[in-house]
Amino acid sequence: MKKLFFDYTPAEISNILLDRGEKKFRINQLLDWVYKKSVISFYEMKNLPTSLREWLNENFTMMFEKAPYLVTAPNGDSMKFGFTLSDGAVIESVILKSRDRRTLCVSSQVGCALGCTFCETAKLGFIRNLSAGEIVMQLAYANNLLIKSEERITNIVFMGMGEALSNFENFVQALEIISGEEFFGIGRRKITVSTAGVLPNIQKLIDRNILVKLAISLNSSSDEERSAVMPINNRYPISELMAQVRKYTEFRGQPVTFEYVLIKGKNDSRDAADRLIKLFRGYPGKLNIIPLNDCTTEGLVRPEENFIDQFSKWIHDGGVTVTVRRSGGQEIDGACGQLAGKAKRGEI
Repeated sequence: MKKLFFDYTPAEISNILLDRGEKKFRINQLLDWVYKKSVISFYEMKNLPTSLREWLNENFTMMFEKAPYLVTAPNGDSMKFGFTLSDGAVIESVILKSRDRRTLCVSSQVGCALGCTFCETAKLGFIRNLSAGEIVMQLAYANNLLIKSEERITNIVFMGMGEALSNFENFVQALEIISGEEFFGIGRRKITVSTAGVLPNIQKLIDRNILVKLAISLNSSSDEERSAVMPINNRYPISELMAQVRKYTEFRGQPVTFEYVLIKGKNDSRDAADRLIKLFRGYPGKLNIIPLNDCTTEGLVRPEENFIDQFSKWIHDGGVTVTVRRSGGQEIDGACGQLAGKAKRGEI
C-alpha cells in the first residue's frame, strides 16, 4: 500500500531519498515542487528524472486514490472539498475568499468527541485523529486548486472537523510544516486554532512555546447554560477556562478571541448579555458573535437578524469589543458547525 507523502516530515523524506542514493539537489527540487509550486502529482515534476518520479509514484501518494469532491458557492467566495481517506472515513475542508485573503478551514479529526449540540460534526461522534500528513494534505490540495488563479492560501484556521488540541502531537507536527518558512511558510500570526477549552493542552502550548492565535468557543456566560450545549464545561467550567486563557494571553502578549454561537431562546437573552459583560469586565478579549448556522438538531434555531443586532448592541454598550461574524460557506454547508453533516447523510 502506498504511503501518504505528507505523513513524513521533509527531513524524513530527505533521509529516505539520500539512502536511495539521490543527490541533495534532486531532493530540494522535489520539496520545491511540493511546498512552493503546490504540485501534487509526481509526474508533473518535470525536472526530476523519470526513474525517480516513477519510484515516488510507486511508493507514495499525495492524495488518496478516491478523488475529493468539490462544491463551490454560487458567488465563488467559498469552496468546500471532502476527502475519502484510506479507511473510508470522510473529512471536509473549506476555502474562504475575502479581498486579498485566502483562508483554509482545516479539519484535525474524523468526527469529534466533545458533543457540542450545535455542531453537525459532533453527531458523527469521535472516529479517529487525523495524522499530521492528513492535516497537511488539505493545505496542499487547497493550494493546488488555487494555482490556476495564481493564488495561494494565506491564512489557516483550525476550525474544521474535530478539536485540534485533542490531537495535539499530530497538530504540532502539521503546524511545523504549515508555518515553516522553507515549506508552506504561513506565519504563526496567520494561524488560528479554535478550541472548546481543552485546558491541559492550552497549557502545553505555553510549556512548549507554541505561538498561535487562539479562538475560544465560549457560547455561554453561565456554567449551567454552557454545560447544556458543551459537555466539556462539566470538566472545565468557565472560571477555570478564563483563568487558563488569561495565562495564554500573558504568554502570547495579545488578546484571545472568544466565539459565541447565538441560539434563539438558549443564550440570547438580556440576562445572558449582562453576564457576558460582567465576565469580560477588565479582560482584554474580543467577542465574535456567530449566529447559528443551519443544522439538523431539533430545537436549535437561529435568531432573527434584528435580534442578532440587538444582542450585539447590548454587548457593545457594555464596553466589550464585539463583532457579528456571518460565517462564509453557508450555501455549501461549509460554515461553522456544518461540516460533514451532508456527507454522513449521503447527500453529497
